[in-house]
Amino acid sequence: MSALGHGSLSTEAQRPADPAEVLESVVRHRLLTARQVHELHLPGKSLRWAQEVLTNLARLGLVKHARLGRSEAAWYATDAGTRAVNRDYSPAGLT
Repeated sequence: MSALGHGSLSTEAQRPADPAEVLESVVRHRLLTARQVHELHLPGKSLRWAQEVLTNLARLGLVKHARLGRSEAAWYATDAGTRAVNRDYSPAGLT
C-alpha cells in the first residue's frame, strides 16, 4: 500500500514530474507530504528533489506548509496555486 493509502501507484508516477504537475497533485489531494510527492512523481529521484520542488513552489507563493512534528510537513496550495491550476496558468518560474 502506498503512503497515500491507495494500492499501487498511478501512471503519473511512471513519468518524470515537472513543478506544474506537482502543484496539480497538491491541489487535487489538498495536503501532501514531500514523501508522498516523491512517491507519486519522483520515485527514481531523491526525496531531496521533491523537497526542492515544493520549496520552489512556495517561493512562488503557490504552496505553503504546516509542520507535522519535528521532521515532516504537510504541503497545501495557496489561493494563487489553486487559481493557477484551475486556469491552466503558468506563472514565471513554474515551468
